[in-house]
Amino acid sequence: MKLIRILLSPLVILNGVFVVIRNILFNLNILKKNLTDIFSIGVGNLSMGGSGKSILVDYLISTNLKSNQISVISRGYGRKSNGLIIANLNSSADEIGDEPYQYLTKYPSVKVIVSEKRITALEKISELGLKTDLLIFDDIMQHRSILTNHLIITTTFNNPFFNDYLFPYGNLREFRVEKKKRKHNTCNKMSQKIKL
Repeated sequence: MKLIRILLSPLVILNGVFVVIRNILFNLNILKKNLTDIFSIGVGNLSMGGSGKSILVDYLISTNLKSNQISVISRGYGRKSNGLIIANLNSSADEIGDEPYQYLTKYPSVKVIVSEKRITALEKISELGLKTDLLIFDDIMQHRSILTNHLIITTTFNNPFFNDYLFPYGNLREFRVEKKKRKHNTCNKMSQKIKL
């Protein structure tokens, strides 16, 4: 596996150029960034694969459920469906994905929306007038078209992102320096207290 990564390492340059150009376009506001009137927390990572995002989303739901009406927006990774789906008690894991299904069954009062495009989910919440005062985005790090009030970056203990490299040589989707840059790219509206 390590040999394959070494052989593919020249592709890091191409991937890096794409990542840098994309981030520059967002930083210059050539690619649009959207704000929401609803207080929001984004959970994401710099690495590919699992890093505890879903566990953290579950924790954020559990600690804020009593004082907030929560909507969770997720891609619905692994689902066998496409497009936007507003989950209901008849939804299955195949339809909405394992993690959204877990949130739905564990916290029935939480609204769970799955969509490849997070902005589409936001528009649907507004269009339907779904009462929400706390939005939690599952896996939002690379979706720079949305600004959240808080962005929490997760990583694993055994392979922390600050010891890793850009794909395909390593497992990073973006350069490590994006952690610091993205911290300044959240909106500053503090409309309510939440528990982190």
